[in-house]
Amino acid sequence: DGMYGNLIIGDINSDGRADIIMVEYNRNHIEILALDSEMKPIPAMRFKVFEQKSYRDSQKRSKGGVEPRELKIADVTGDGKDDLITVIHDRIIIYPQD
Repeated sequence: DGMYGNLIIGDINSDGRADIIMVEYNRNHIEILALDSEMKPIPAMRFKVFEQKSYRDSQKRSKGGVEPRELKIADVTGDGKDDLITVIHDRIIIYPQD
């Protein structure tokens, strides 16, 4: 019953295999699927990105906008591991890889 979008692919758990990262817009979750040894996607992590919609977000939704607006994968911490970057409302949030 979710609405998924904004799919990106990258290795955000450093296992050498691609991970699939998606936004679930109805519940404001980011869902991560890892690939197992047979290269089949398995649920790895799901977390809520924000607790409530901002006024600005409700205005955008009425015009067809969704949050988080954008997902990117890049090494922004300089440790050689890819990190997850999101644009949510008026913020850039970085989820560094351990």
